[in-house]
Amino acid sequence: MADSRDTITIPQRALPLQRAAVLWPVYLLTDAEAMVAGEPVSLAPLSALETGDAGLIESLLPEIRQLAMVLASRRYQETSPATVRLSDAADWLAARILLLGLTHIALSESGLGQLAMANQRLAALAQELGLKAPRAEALLLVPSPGAASGLMQGWSGIAFENMMNASSAIERTRVMRVQLRLRAGIWLTRLGL
Repeated sequence: MADSRDTITIPQRALPLQRAAVLWPVYLLTDAEAMVAGEPVSLAPLSALETGDAGLIESLLPEIRQLAMVLASRRYQETSPATVRLSDAADWLAARILLLGLTHIALSESGLGQLAMANQRLAALAQELGLKAPRAEALLLVPSPGAASGLMQGWSGIAFENMMNASSAIERTRVMRVQLRLRAGIWLTRLGL
């Protein structure tokens, strides 16, 4: 399990993340899992974002759900007792990291174990398929990101500028889906799916 001393703690209003490569901020409304659980979902967190922020809606990106289920099914065994749910939160996080190209994710300290598990699952899959393993690092934010809002904050190496002209989160998500299909296709083809 990751130790909180291995992460960077920054205040919410700190300077933008400094790194040699250009990173793009990504905000993902993680509504797909909430809808499965029957929880109400609101687009309000996306409307609160500043102009130019890449706000996306997960339920309109089925490739994330597909990859999360593939990761979960790799652990499933016929002899295992039936569970209420095949995938877990680490499967979903791993799928988001891979498909959105996330290199950094804003987390509270309680999310470090989940991130470590997601990175391990991606590393195992990448090794099996002979691909480069994506890995995301945690940024502990003070105050911690509001999980209650269902909005995940991360930074990606994928250039999102072609999405910025879209006038709504729905349009941005549709534009992004083209890139996600291509990224997912590489991994799913190697898996024979």
